[in-house]
Amino acid sequence: MTPASTLIMLLGRARHLSMNTLSPVFIFSLALMGLLLNGCREPVPTPPLALPSLQRPVVTLKVVPATPQQRLLIPARVYVERSGLPGVFVLSAGQARFRMLRIGQRSAGELEVLSGLAGDETLVLGDFADIHDGSPIVVR
Repeated sequence: MTPASTLIMLLGRARHLSMNTLSPVFIFSLALMGLLLNGCREPVPTPPLALPSLQRPVVTLKVVPATPQQRLLIPARVYVERSGLPGVFVLSAGQARFRMLRIGQRSAGELEVLSGLAGDETLVLGDFADIHDGSPIVVR
């Protein structure tokens, strides 16, 4: 057997074949079959990353507009833009959830919310650099 020969299992029998006698199509077929069989394995599940809880102050909205003429105002410091989308982080089941808003008039330290909030939500305050949608939040 020369260094250029190869051992291939064909139909249950071991055969010694020279690389010169193997067609390029056959070699390509073997390589493709190996790739296909490798892709058939069950993916190994990876555990979700446990994010550390962030301590943030919150503000709870208590005013529900009774008539369409009443305006819902939020503090300007709860407003954040993510990927160009305006919104706030709402506290839901201990997690910060990004909620898109439509903002109306802006005044000194307040923003008018045209849509996106009902008026009874708890909004997350503080540094938004570390907060993502689904970040665990501990109220302080």
